[in-house]
Amino acid sequence: MRMIDQLARLLTKILFNKETKNYAEAFAEIDRAFSGIVGLDHNLIKNFSSGDIIRLLEFSDKETVRAKCIVTAKLLKERADLKFMINNDDPDISGEYIKALDLFLNSILVNQGKMIELDSYYSDVREITGKLHDSELSEDLKNKLKQFDQLTESNS
Repeated sequence: MRMIDQLARLLTKILFNKETKNYAEAFAEIDRAFSGIVGLDHNLIKNFSSGDIIRLLEFSDKETVRAKCIVTAKLLKERADLKFMINNDDPDISGEYIKALDLFLNSILVNQGKMIELDSYYSDVREITGKLHDSELSEDLKNKLKQFDQLTESNS
């Protein structure tokens, strides 16, 4: 999983930049990763729905699509976390969390342990849901969260 390894290295850099309050470089690292790892520009990702993003990535094999969805979700979450640290009134924060949540859930629910190990991302799903209000979630997302809860209960 070369992409996941790249993500792990990148997250270390982002964490360092967050801790040293070098927010501009943290954003730059995230944006470079969108292009370099995922192959999509952040502005494109920002303007597309999670469904559109998945359709753009579907030209790869299924395992690569899931990995890119996970990387995209993780980067969106990191970007939203960073924005929250700087200015928790930024209107883009909840949209990025929602898109990240949807990408995480799509990957986890479709995968269900078949192709790549995704349970390490369950905590990301729980963290994001803790930051969002129920009223911000679509019915589709609420249904995916119920399926996720059932999946995680059956795996415990």
